[in-house]
Amino acid sequence: ASNRPVQAAEMLLIRLAHAADLPTLDEALKSLENGASSSLQPPRSDGPRPGNGGGETMSRAAPADAVAPVRGSVASGGGATMRLVEQSAQPVPVVPVQPVVEELAPAVPVTSIADIVALADKQRNMQFKILVKNCVRLVSIKPGRLEINLTDDAPKTLLTDLSQKLSEWTGTRWMVSLSREQGGRTINETETARRDSMLSDARADPDVAAILSRFPGAKIINVRIATPAGQAGGDPDGMDGIGSGDDTLAPVEE
Repeated sequence: ASNRPVQAAEMLLIRLAHAADLPTLDEALKSLENGASSSLQPPRSDGPRPGNGGGETMSRAAPADAVAPVRGSVASGGGATMRLVEQSAQPVPVVPVQPVVEELAPAVPVTSIADIVALADKQRNMQFKILVKNCVRLVSIKPGRLEINLTDDAPKTLLTDLSQKLSEWTGTRWMVSLSREQGGRTINETETARRDSMLSDARADPDVAAILSRFPGAKIINVRIATPAGQAGGDPDGMDGIGSGDDTLAPVEE
């Protein structure tokens, strides 16, 4: 029992009046269900209850996503407050798509200096064909890129001419660069070395040596390999190699 019964009674009446403003358990559950179903409605507040003496109101907001009830701390009047907390949506990570680049094969493949010579011959550009055969030494070649070395007597415009004519004849842009590396032999140097080898082999043949000894001053000026009748092929320059007994010799008197 309290020493001051009158003050204790007043405090009890104050608490009863404050508890009258709080919703019942059923009303609180119903307000949570209504808040989750009406997500697009603006927040509204209930009017004061009759007989509550102008008590406090509870506002209910409609969140866009799911809501979770959170109970607050006990108020000074002994009542419990309740509020709705909106859960933030997690952003979906976007993975960039890497484009797939396909390397297209050139319309006219060029893989050697001989291919360039063949193109020049097809285009009936004989002067350019002779320049390529005599002056160009191959260092490396890739689709659209040519690296070469030139002889000392090559014209200064040969690099530019190669790039322009390859781009025009193949339909693909070509970059032609001059390398410090020696590179391989020119086509003319290769043909000359092959011809000299064939002439040397012909001179070493016993039958050819006998003919040369019988005709003093005679020289071998060319070597051709005879092909069977009806068989296609053969080097038009007569540089197919040495065959046995099929050499054509031209004796020349000095």
